[in-house]
Amino acid sequence: MSSFPEEVERLRVAAQEAMAEAAGDLSMCAIAKSGRPMPALKYHEGRAAMLGSIERALGAGAVDDERLRGIEERWQRYERLAASSSDWEAYLQGGLDVLAELNFEA
Repeated sequence: MSSFPEEVERLRVAAQEAMAEAAGDLSMCAIAKSGRPMPALKYHEGRAAMLGSIERALGAGAVDDERLRGIEERWQRYERLAASSSDWEAYLQGGLDVLAELNFEA
């Protein structure tokens, strides 16, 4: 059984690999410039971003429910943006799904 930091790292690597697969041969810059919606890519980007937030919190000390709740609250600001596009909706959902996978409930 892996430790919490190891599980976060495993999930982050998986999210980055999924992003690379979704992007194919295109760079993130090229995708952004294309203006095409890419919700599958943005979902994995949201997962990677949430996991990065958790890793930064781990670097500052033990991550407990209070710290995870603070991270989740900061992510809730994306709800307004999520209503504006499928990309933002997927990004937010990817991040929040990570918290669910880590068995965090606010």
